[in-house]
Amino acid sequence: MSKILSQNKSLIKRVGGLPKLSFCILLSIAAYFIMAVFEIETLSRIILSWEVFCLAMIILSWILFLFPHRKSNVWFSKNRMTELR
Repeated sequence: MSKILSQNKSLIKRVGGLPKLSFCILLSIAAYFIMAVFEIETLSRIILSWEVFCLAMIILSWILFLFPHRKSNVWFSKNRMTELR
């Protein structure tokens, strides 16, 4: 199970910014239409879809921030700082 989770995190790290943005937009559009099935007001659907978009962007950003890729400068700098201590 942990191997699958680490592969998913690795996949998220390798994908660039535009596909992540597109994924979040598609997710919010899907949320909008799912809420339409439940006959939620249009303004509420727009606001909730925006919330879904923002939450997805924040989650993806935190995944990148907390689990940097080994080839990134952040990972290199972090290891370098621990060596200097």
